[in-house]
Amino acid sequence: MNKLELFDFVFNDGEEYTNFYFNNRRNKVVSYQINLDSNTIALVNVVEIQICSDSKKYKTALITGVCTHPDFRKQGVMQKLLCDTLDKLKNQNYDFAILSPKDDNYYKKYGFKSLIKGNRKKIISQQNNDFSTKNATKIDTKLIFDLYESYCSNKKYYQYLSNDIICDLIDEFGMQGSSIQIILQKDIPIGWIATESNKIELAILPDLNILQNLKQLDGYYYFEQKFDGEKDLFQIKYLKNEFESIDINSMFIINKY
Repeated sequence: MNKLELFDFVFNDGEEYTNFYFNNRRNKVVSYQINLDSNTIALVNVVEIQICSDSKKYKTALITGVCTHPDFRKQGVMQKLLCDTLDKLKNQNYDFAILSPKDDNYYKKYGFKSLIKGNRKKIISQQNNDFSTKNATKIDTKLIFDLYESYCSNKKYYQYLSNDIICDLIDEFGMQGSSIQIILQKDIPIGWIATESNKIELAILPDLNILQNLKQLDGYYYFEQKFDGEKDLFQIKYLKNEFESIDINSMFIINKY
């Protein structure tokens, strides 16, 4: 079993998405793995992103696709791989490592701390004819970028968004039977969202209450950032000693993959 087969076996994302994730993304994945008898038994994937603050950009490792073959779980395999990976990232001069945890407590033993907290909320919407949506394509790349930059203007820290990341997001959500949608108010673009199943995975809007105006989103769930929230959306590990703790909710990160 190679790394693609392990990834698909654990996450069940399908061959098309798995091949895209490892081979066709513009913002490339770097894999760290443990092999036994030519089989991959544990896997940690890293995507390099940039976190901006004022005029500075910080080299950040987005850790994603962490998985262990079921036959080798609870044997210390992932603990060894994660520790080795974090050491390598530090030696590669990364400033931060971030991840989106399934279990808030699991990664804390590796030095990860809460970065973005919040609560899952359900939309109860009524149609307001002033608001509408349209599916985004790669023609909308600059519009998506400009709306994102406007949204992040009030954040102390935020992820730098490149054309490659935007195109990857459009391709990714398209493969999952969804799309990125531009939100318009009286035909003027004011933000965008990305949905998957009955969840809003990304919402770039000046006010999340706007979601209540779109009838097609009735019953969907979204994540609302709150300092005292119940769930960690992202956690961070500081890889350099000179950094002070970043205040929870002063950061905005778009990637989870």
